[in-house]
Amino acid sequence: AYDGEEPSFSVFGELLPKLGGLIGVNVIVAVCYCIPLVLGFIVLFIGAGASAVSFNLADPYSFGHFMGQAFGGVTGIRLMFAVYAYVEDFSIGVMGAVRKSWTMTQGNMWIILLCILMIIVLNLLGLVALIIGVFVTMIITMFMTVAMYRQIKEDEEIVIVEE
Repeated sequence: AYDGEEPSFSVFGELLPKLGGLIGVNVIVAVCYCIPLVLGFIVLFIGAGASAVSFNLADPYSFGHFMGQAFGGVTGIRLMFAVYAYVEDFSIGVMGAVRKSWTMTQGNMWIILLCILMIIVLNLLGLVALIIGVFVTMIITMFMTVAMYRQIKEDEEIVIVEE
């Protein structure tokens, strides 16, 4: 639908043989994203008591928690395009899609972060619009994510051709 084509259910028939790879990409991304988050929470709760209640970066437990959350967030942003890369080109394989997402986002972290913040604001506005508006904003944000992937991919291809 993004390319102006009429959406059809035949796309699901094309993706069905590649379902194992899609599941694999999602599992790898989820594990890579969740491990730092879980480790950050474990570090926070090891220092139970005052450090679990108050957030003070001078406290090593709070700092460890903060670093786990930050690393998890960066990892999530770096791998957010892995599924798109796999769907676009199944021949690269699961790890190839993860590598492609990692390299695509390498110099674009601040732009992607700004777009994610815009997506969050848009979805919050959808929630404010009697919760029904979030159904519309979710569709818009999916298109925004695809547009972001395509734009970064085009910019990457231009750099490769120029070199």
